[in-house]
Amino acid sequence: MASLFVQIQPGLVERALGTLNSKEIYPVKRYDNLSALMGYDVWLFSAPASTPIRPLAATTPGVVYMEPDEEHNYADDVISPDQGYWREVAPFGTEKMALGQALGWEYGYLSALPDIMDMIGAPLAHRRGILGHGVVVLVVDGGVDGARIPDKNKFGGWTDADDGDPWVDDFGHGTMVALIVLAVAPEASIYSVRLRPGPNGGIMKESVLSALDAFIPVVQADPGLLVVMNNSWGTPGCIGEAYW
Repeated sequence: MASLFVQIQPGLVERALGTLNSKEIYPVKRYDNLSALMGYDVWLFSAPASTPIRPLAATTPGVVYMEPDEEHNYADDVISPDQGYWREVAPFGTEKMALGQALGWEYGYLSALPDIMDMIGAPLAHRRGILGHGVVVLVVDGGVDGARIPDKNKFGGWTDADDGDPWVDDFGHGTMVALIVLAVAPEASIYSVRLRPGPNGGIMKESVLSALDAFIPVVQADPGLLVVMNNSWGTPGCIGEAYW
């Protein structure tokens, strides 16, 4: 069994659930806040790994969008014009990615950052007083090292990791992103979203959707809040200056 994400039109949810249940596809949870915001239901299901996606989407009432979890993607050897079975694919180069990010963090950050700042015009913005005041940046990543972020720049955080601490970073990438954000916008606030890794080392879409679902009430409580959501989950094999 694996995960299937489905978006369903309002008013057709009960019929869609009946169709999916008849095919041994069962609901795991509904993302209530996202569903209310988007105007259609966003669901996570548990489904057999041999489920044919395209025929299922075409025959399920009210389906707006359907996709497998990133950890269980379309396999090249089973794609055809009339069907797309999904099953777990071979793990990608997790060790290579971790090594590349570590080297990029250690050797590429300090030397390359001034050039990047100039390239995007950050010094000009700073001279004009544009420093990110009042902006909250969601760093959606593997966590942010809270010891590297000043307390005045911490807005909050979310995680589904077992230890419940969003201000932990075992990988380095999220911390790097947060520090670049504060270099560009030193008065911005960081909201650390520490995502749970998938079985193959990738980021789980379930974690991303759960994080957004949890953050929506924060925005609703403060409609004037300025929010930037950064999704940058890394690229394998990047080292040193080539990182940039």
